[in-house]
Amino acid sequence: MRAFASLSFVLILTACVSDPNPAYLPESYSLNGQWNVEFLDSEKPMEASIKVPSNWYSQGVEYSGRALYKKSFTLDAAPEKRYWLNFDAVDYQADVALNNVPLGSHTGYFGAFEFEVTSHLLSGANQLAVIVTSEDDPKVKDWSLNKKELKGVLNHHDTRPGGAWSDRGQDANSGGIWGDVFIESTGSIAIKQAHFLPELREDNQTSARLELQLDSAVNESATINISLAPATNDGREVRESYTISTDLTAGTNSFQWSLPTMKRALWWPYDWGTPTLYDLSIEVMTPDGEVSHQTSQQVGFRSFKYSESEKQFYVNHQKYFVRGTNYIASQWLGEMSEQDYRQDLELMKAANINSVRVHAHVAGKSFYQMADQLGLIVWQDFPLQWGYDNSVSTAAEAGKQAREMTNQLFNHPSIAFWSGHNEPPWDATWMQYKYPSYDKNHNQLLTQTVFEALNEAEDGRVVREASYTYEHPWFGWYSGTIKTIETFRVRRLSANLAHRPSLN
Repeated sequence: MRAFASLSFVLILTACVSDPNPAYLPESYSLNGQWNVEFLDSEKPMEASIKVPSNWYSQGVEYSGRALYKKSFTLDAAPEKRYWLNFDAVDYQADVALNNVPLGSHTGYFGAFEFEVTSHLLSGANQLAVIVTSEDDPKVKDWSLNKKELKGVLNHHDTRPGGAWSDRGQDANSGGIWGDVFIESTGSIAIKQAHFLPELREDNQTSARLELQLDSAVNESATINISLAPATNDGREVRESYTISTDLTAGTNSFQWSLPTMKRALWWPYDWGTPTLYDLSIEVMTPDGEVSHQTSQQVGFRSFKYSESEKQFYVNHQKYFVRGTNYIASQWLGEMSEQDYRQDLELMKAANINSVRVHAHVAGKSFYQMADQLGLIVWQDFPLQWGYDNSVSTAAEAGKQAREMTNQLFNHPSIAFWSGHNEPPWDATWMQYKYPSYDKNHNQLLTQTVFEALNEAEDGRVVREASYTYEHPWFGWYSGTIKTIETFRVRRLSANLAHRPSLN
């Protein structure tokens, strides 16, 4: 259980009209665009100009190994500000240096990360260097049972280039800086995390727990302003405004605060209602009344539950019939735009699909924003697909990355499920016929470590240890017949037609 300081606050409710005080927008300096890249492990010297964000394969480079990215930029740094270098996603490992000063490393293809660069940034010309490492596993005996990089379907799957079960099973490596890169400036206090946990009572009264993490350069007092308003409205809804005062110490400060209980519009899947979203704005002010940092994001009020005894999923205390599909947008996520994700999700809705499983990977951030807005339920896998290195260090790294996933995606109302491991070897008995070295206990520690990490989020979502082999019957393909799936579909549909709720 996390510990947080308690806060006092003042509540103000106003009509939800245009904001008379436009939100403070911190200065952001994009480093996207063309970067010079040297591929360090190629047989002969190879350099290229690569677009960021992108994966190097989608830019015409077939390669695995280390690549040195370089970017020159000019910035007029102000001495009274703090500066943060942000990476939205790098596949798979990044070692970062600014002006020849090492900043640190990050491992994992989907996790956003940052470094404070206030003391390393020069007023004028700067040089940023990133060594990106994305390697294929050596094609030794049973290599795919002992994969090293935790990339799910992006490095081992039936439908990826080369196929899953050949020596070419990792063709077209997904490496590269595939997320945005930018520098953000703040005042002395920066908002580092804002987790919004909605709570829905049986009478549909709502509240929420807000967990804040601030980073202060010095010991000082701060005022935190919180605003919550429907993202789309006709001017009659209520804007909630709260003011909090607190004392900060230099370094990281964590707080927990509860939104008052009242009736608010709920987030519903599109087939049962409106996926109502709220704009949550948080700004922190220094003692002299200056806005130091501000963030805005969209949140929603909803609840999810799965009854194991009933084998029944609930949305907002109502039984809900899931009509789902698996989804892999691309092997090269850097090429996916917001419009691409929107089009895919709109096609799912047109096909009467209401739920989507992000299969054994984490998608780009625009996918989750679109799912929130369009009202689809999301089952989110952690990127574990079949077998991995069986060491304690790999299990520990997977646990760390699982926490990154839940932290990064915490506030998206569409995500109902966290799932840890797709067909882990210890559950997938078919692997005994595939791998001569198969052991029935392979990756048990890995699966359990990720499961425990997912549960640590304590965010009200359904947490699954694994997506088990017995849950994947492949009717009419690997097992059963077309008649089998039709019988199953009719039985489930008739059992759930009576569960459509009144949303009043």
